[in-house]
Amino acid sequence: MPSKVSSSSSSSSSSSSSKGSSFTANIKKKPYDKFGNSEKYHFFWKDKSPFSNWHTAPYTLSGNRFENTEIGMMYEKAILFDDHEIALQILQTTSPSTAKNLGRLVSNFDEQVWQQHREELVYKHLLAKFTQNEHLKKALLETGDKILAEASPSDCIWGIGLKEQDAIETHPNNWKGLNLLGKLLTRVKEEIRNSNL
Repeated sequence: MPSKVSSSSSSSSSSSSSKGSSFTANIKKKPYDKFGNSEKYHFFWKDKSPFSNWHTAPYTLSGNRFENTEIGMMYEKAILFDDHEIALQILQTTSPSTAKNLGRLVSNFDEQVWQQHREELVYKHLLAKFTQNEHLKKALLETGDKILAEASPSDCIWGIGLKEQDAIETHPNNWKGLNLLGKLLTRVKEEIRNSNL
């Protein structure tokens, strides 16, 4: 004679199954890294990262003091187009957001000219930043052979135009941004290694 299954046993089993489903649903899905991007790239974003242009890291270059490389970049932008008034205002701020806004006011700005010079101008500021701050140099060297990538979903010039999780799941050839900052940081890292700076 077949044994009867008690309703309490059935209810308990159902409850357990429900809890299991709930637990599974709460597990954060890991990005599918079929391209090995997490092994090849070091992703960063926002000013808490030492690799961000907005990260506070004082350094001096050509007799001027800069609190971060965003200020350095905007200063070079103003100098390139002979807007010394804006350049002076940029030097007087310690805020990266203020510097960025001032950079938008540079007179006689020419996008094509800026594109021709921006990478070399920013490179020298990054080199100064990481060679004058030992803890930052250490952090940069600790990324090993990985290529740095700024995982900013809103920046398609200096960043990759994607969040880290989306970038991991996407072939680098299909990233939306140029990743200029990441490439320059990788170049700085190689320069420090090769020259023992």
